Amino acid sequence: MSKTDVQQSRRPSLRKLRIDVQEMRTELEAGFDSPREALAWFQRLTVRTRGEIPQRRYQQIAEEFPPTPGHDRGPFLEALLADHAAPDTAYDSQEVRRYFWAWSVLPAFHRALRQLRKDAGSYVGETKEAQDVSRMRYIAMRPAIDEIDRDQAGVLEAFLDGFDEPADVLNWGERLQLATHGEPVQPDLPGGFATRLYTEGVAADVLPETSNTAMLTRTDDTHTRAREWLAAKLLLPAFNRGVRDLAGRAGEEADTAGDEIGDAPSWEVGR
Repeated sequence: MSKTDVQQSRRPSLRKLRIDVQEMRTELEAGFDSPREALAWFQRLTVRTRGEIPQRRYQQIAEEFPPTPGHDRGPFLEALLADHAAPDTAYDSQEVRRYFWAWSVLPAFHRALRQLRKDAGSYVGETKEAQDVSRMRYIAMRPAIDEIDRDQAGVLEAFLDGFDEPADVLNWGERLQLATHGEPVQPDLPGGFATRLYTEGVAADVLPETSNTAMLTRTDDTHTRAREWLAAKLLLPAFNRGVRDLAGRAGEEADTAGDEIGDAPSWEVGR
């Protein structure tokens, strides 16, 4: 960001959230090279809209992801892909992306900003540099939101990569709890999601019809698509619920790029 673009604000967290969301729109308009890249974008969008994307929207998104190579991608997913990745669409992909932004993301940003304004800090008596929104380190100036963003990105990447063996799901399941802020992935089913993946996977040799071992460990197109489908269907909605619960609890910290992580900010926050 150039010096002429620097923004000063007495309530910088509100403007920082707008910058965070604006960056997502830039990525959306450029399109994505693969469904996996689109999934990673949806995860980041979930955090930056503070869990305000409706759950039903994630259900619709999941329907766009084919569970196997024998199923076609949905038209919305095709429109999300960059032109060179989906060259045969018969509609204006850019317009579809902008329509999604207008009808799904802008309303979510509106709700997120209304929630954030309740506890957005006001900074008084500081220099212009201290109010420079472009230098703020964290998403919406909330370290806990940044932290769950990293947790979710790591958990999603590990799941999409697949596991060396079913037992690796146990460690992944612990990380999943942090990424969802303790929200269940499948609220209507007994046992945790990772527990079910592990126990059903271990039974692969005995009960192959109930096993997820191949889906968890194989990297061929069939099982890669199955993991992408599950991530869209189950992980993204759980991430969304977790961020929504955390958003109202996350404290503000005026830490700027260049500050040492962990140092207490020198600013006084006026309410």
